[in-house]
Amino acid sequence: AIYILIAIYLPSFFQTPFLFLSPFICLDCYLQGYNAEPWMYWYWQPPQGGALHMLFLSRVKGSIDDSLEKHFIAARPAQQNFTLSTDSLFPNDTGLYYCAWSRTLSQAGAASGQKLPLPLSL
Repeated sequence: AIYILIAIYLPSFFQTPFLFLSPFICLDCYLQGYNAEPWMYWYWQPPQGGALHMLFLSRVKGSIDDSLEKHFIAARPAQQNFTLSTDSLFPNDTGLYYCAWSRTLSQAGAASGQKLPLPLSL
C-alpha cells in the first residue's frame, strides 16, 4: 500500500488589541508563516455595517499609499507587520477595523483576513 500525506499550512494572522477605551490607539497586525512580502491593508466599516472603506495599503515594508484619513497613521516596520495608530479619536471613528493581506493585487478579493471589532467608547 502507498500512502500519501498532504499537509496544508496556512499562515497565522494576528490582530491586537480587541477593545479601546482611550483617545490613543495602536492596532497591530502581524502575519506569521508567510515568507514572501505580502500586500497589507487596513479597512474600516461603520458600526451599522455597509461598505468597507480602505484606510491604507502597503505593498512593501516601509512604503504606504496616501490616505484621506489624515488623523490616522500607518506604519510597516517589518515585512509581515502593519500598524494603524492615532492620538485623536472622534465619535465617527467608531466601527470595525479590519487588517487583511494578499499575495498580489489580483488575489486581493480572496485574501485571508481577520476582523477586529472595535467598539469605541467616547
